[in-house]
Parts: sequence; C-alpha cells; structure tokens
Amino acid sequence: MQFFENLKECLAGCQNPLPDIRKQAEQEIKNLRDTDPQIFMATLTREIADEELEAGSRQMACIIFKNFIINRSQDAKYLGYWITLDA
Repeated sequence: MQFFENLKECLAGCQNPLPDIRKQAEQEIKNLRDTDPQIFMATLTREIADEELEAGSRQMACIIFKNFIINRSQDAKYLGYWITLDA
C-alpha cells in the first residue's frame, strides 16, 4: 500500500510553538487529505499504530482522524467516499 511519507513530519509540525511552522504543517495536512483521502486515512492509521512515534504525534494523528470522520458529511467532495448503512 502507498502512504504519504511526509505526514509524520507534519504531525510533529502541528505541535510546534512557532505559528508559521504550525500553520504550514496544518496546510500540508489539508493538502494531503485533499489529494487522496484513502491514502491519507491509511497513513493516519499507520502513524496511530506506530508505537515508536512520539506520543504527541500519535495523539495528533488520532485527533485528525476523529475530525475527518466527524466532518465527513460537511464537505461535498467526500460524499461518495463513505459507505452508508441502512438502519
């Protein structure tokens, strides 16, 4: 499977106290998400499971993953991406 190899650095950058670095990392994460949501989600999952990754970066990956799931219906470009289940 293909992964976004620079996501790890972006996760660390999102925690940087310098606003310019943090904003750049956040924008790069948005770009990766919009480039290919499936690869983005697979990469997030890989980073969450990587026990060698710094805890703060793993937590950031969890937050981004949660937000992506919660906000999925608010962005029309992702409407066909999700499986719908009849209740």
